[in-house]
Amino acid sequence: MKKICRSLCAALAAVLFIFVLAGCEETGYSEHEGVFIKTDSGHNVLLQEDTDDEYRYVFLEERDEAEGAFDELDTGDRIRIKVVKINEEDGVMNTEVFECEKISDGSKEDIDSSDMEKITELDAGYTENS
Repeated sequence: MKKICRSLCAALAAVLFIFVLAGCEETGYSEHEGVFIKTDSGHNVLLQEDTDDEYRYVFLEERDEAEGAFDELDTGDRIRIKVVKINEEDGVMNTEVFECEKISDGSKEDIDSSDMEKITELDAGYTENS
């Protein structure tokens, strides 16, 4: 009988340990940093300067938790955002932002003209599909 109790207690302890570990896992959020751009059509974009892949230009949507987060930002400001997942929709990367932090001031003149041209091109397609 004692052997069964010990086995049962060991099994319960193992299950409890697994639940504790699961609760300690990462939240699933990721942080991204870059330059904020407000397009002529009113969309918000993150320009990630440290990458040349498909995640270089990411259109940003505010979640309820981040409502108004972009209101005080100007094109060229450096920001850090917290997101769950970056999605691809019709060739345009986009994400829902849970948090946004302004790191430093900037201006449109700080942004390379080729990046601005690409964002204008992507914005036209994004506007059509919105």
